[in-house]
Amino acid sequence: MPVLVLTVAVIQRSIVVEYLEHLRATEHIAVAYTYCVYNQEHQIAANFLASLLAQVSRQSAGVHTELRECWKIYHSGPTKPSSTEYVRLLKAMRGHFLKSFILVDALDEFPETQRQSLLRELKTLVPEYRILITSRNIPSINNHFEDAACMQIRARDEDVRTALAARIGDEEFMSCAV
Repeated sequence: MPVLVLTVAVIQRSIVVEYLEHLRATEHIAVAYTYCVYNQEHQIAANFLASLLAQVSRQSAGVHTELRECWKIYHSGPTKPSSTEYVRLLKAMRGHFLKSFILVDALDEFPETQRQSLLRELKTLVPEYRILITSRNIPSINNHFEDAACMQIRARDEDVRTALAARIGDEEFMSCAV
């Protein structure tokens, strides 16, 4: 399956990112990832896809014709490319890599008003991209990927304590308060 949806309470996404970044150093693959943050007004499907495109394009050698043409059309105009245009460009960029991966962490934090649109666009990137999504168990997300592999991961109390202790130790202002 090219899409894997992880339903999680707490997950170490960084393990997957680190593994793919290591792979990217030795193989010609594209890795784009993003973390959705609750209640951020700038989080709309087009901006999200633009971020993925920017990451993929930075990993490619040179500026490609598709991107150059898009820039000519939109750089001085009042409008930006649509989500569909970003998807088209992501698909065009895919041909420059052996494999391509997109990781979306905390999709459930993406604004509900934009989430369904984003999910439709992400689904169109399959099979060109392999997509990993982490989210809480939300039917409106799960329904978009009924045929995808799904894995539920739950943090143990011990895992949460360890993560909190590490975070408190990393933050000077937090360690003083505890």
